[in-house]
Amino acid sequence: MLQRVLLSVVLVPLLCAAVQIECCNGLFFLLFVLSLSVLSARELYALFAGIIVPHRVKWWPCCLPQVGLILLYYLNSFFMTKYLGILYIAGYTCAAQVVCGAFFCPGRKAGERAALSVLGYVYTGLFPLALFAVRAAYGPPYVYLLLLLGWISDAAAYLVGTRYGRRRGIIRWSPQKSLEGYIAAFCITIALAVAIGFLFTEHFGPGIWQTAILGFAIALTAPAGDIVESVLKRKAGKKDSSGFLPGFGGVLDIFDSILLSAPVYVLLLSVL
Repeated sequence: MLQRVLLSVVLVPLLCAAVQIECCNGLFFLLFVLSLSVLSARELYALFAGIIVPHRVKWWPCCLPQVGLILLYYLNSFFMTKYLGILYIAGYTCAAQVVCGAFFCPGRKAGERAALSVLGYVYTGLFPLALFAVRAAYGPPYVYLLLLLGWISDAAAYLVGTRYGRRRGIIRWSPQKSLEGYIAAFCITIALAVAIGFLFTEHFGPGIWQTAILGFAIALTAPAGDIVESVLKRKAGKKDSSGFLPGFGGVLDIFDSILLSAPVYVLLLSVL
């Protein structure tokens, strides 16, 4: 717990600074998202290797398509080359996936490598890109809302489940999680979203009803992100995705809920 507190004291202000500082269309937040993509790709492909091919694999070539995607999106938004940029990104995506899937991804068969390549690209490329798109299109307050609600959902499920959980084993791949924890996390996440919409209406467009819908979506997707990672870790025989962050585990252990919530979150924002 002491390690977690000390690390949070250092990392949370750095993250807030990256979100808040306006410099070259969010350059500092871009660097954070790139780091998130690379580190989560490193952990994800290590889990893949533990499941499919039980030996070490070169992970860094596998994350190059994701890094290129995020950089292309940033340059596209920076230079305002909207339609031409979309064509470049689409062409790059196809070419990078073919190369990555054929030569670098773990797997015994071409089909396995292609599937893992696409899954890794989506999970550690498109999902972090959605997080960057939230800031680019809607501003820092919406990034804070996503991060806060996602982490509160995780913390509430853990704390309530640990103290009051009786019905455990409802999720086969995460037997320690309890029904009481999930229900509490769902209610607390939505209630916090409504409270934020009421207290900070000037920062969130339509206000309470918008943040309530966003909170509802995160209350559903954040636990799903945790379950997806639990499945991968259990199949790979690991307790944490890595030991990169002492006291927390790996980057995926912290951002699993955020990554899965981000694309749903940004899609909802586009229609609200």
